[in-house]
Amino acid sequence: MKTFVACSTAILSTAILAEYASAMQAYLAYIPNGSLFSQELGHPDSDSSQYTDFATAFEAVGLSWTATFCADTFPGSTMTNGAAFGDPCCTWSQGDTPDFTVTVFTTDPTTATVCDSMTTGGCRAKEYTGTTTKTGLRA
Repeated sequence: MKTFVACSTAILSTAILAEYASAMQAYLAYIPNGSLFSQELGHPDSDSSQYTDFATAFEAVGLSWTATFCADTFPGSTMTNGAAFGDPCCTWSQGDTPDFTVTVFTTDPTTATVCDSMTTGGCRAKEYTGTTTKTGLRA
């Protein structure tokens, strides 16, 4: 009986952890270019007991990419969330292709895209030259 309980507990724990890890990956589909990123965008060192400032901010808006959240400043940076994730004009919807593909980062975006309403296409890529700082963590 003890062996059965131990095996059942191990199987159940493995199933729960696999489902939890899968759920964290699923959140990446809620942001532009999310498929390029890993769990570290929301959990430093893939430690699911801690959250980055970006994860905390995204959770606070109900895990929804809205024009308002897109226009908010990426935590610890001077660029917007949209600029960091390739949606500088804040027009992306889940399932759409973002305006730009971005360079992957975890907590410190270094390349931004900007919306330039003066061009025919509306948006253009631009190298980000501002300063950024590492985002904090919350437990």
